[in-house]
Amino acid sequence: MKRISLWVVLAAVTVTAACTDSNKYSTSPTQLALTGVYAGPVSGLVGVAPYSTGLTYTLTQTGNAVSGTWSTALGNAGTVAGTVSGSSVAFGIAQTAPCAGSVTGTATISNNGMTLAGSYAGTMCGQALSASFSVTRP
Repeated sequence: MKRISLWVVLAAVTVTAACTDSNKYSTSPTQLALTGVYAGPVSGLVGVAPYSTGLTYTLTQTGNAVSGTWSTALGNAGTVAGTVSGSSVAFGIAQTAPCAGSVTGTATISNNGMTLAGSYAGTMCGQALSASFSVTRP
């Protein structure tokens, strides 16, 4: 009888301990953190002219919101803001240099948040723009 009572007490203590620290045993999906500096190639069309250059995003993620700055090797720069949903991020870009512009796009998050690959479209400097990119974080 003592052995059965001891096992019942141990089982009850284990269950109680597991239930009191619910965050420790959470089964919610892992949030991919997109905070950091990402760099890589971008290519597309400005009007009808093709272009290709280097692109850098400096991002900060808070919850599912992402914001930051971006720049290219050609001197374009501005801000970015978006929302993470699962393994993708929808974003808007505002260009502030050398002239005004705005685009919207989506990117797939891969490699545990280390790679963003996607596309965007809109207008920059009064011209239609569409582009694809793939950037990584070291």
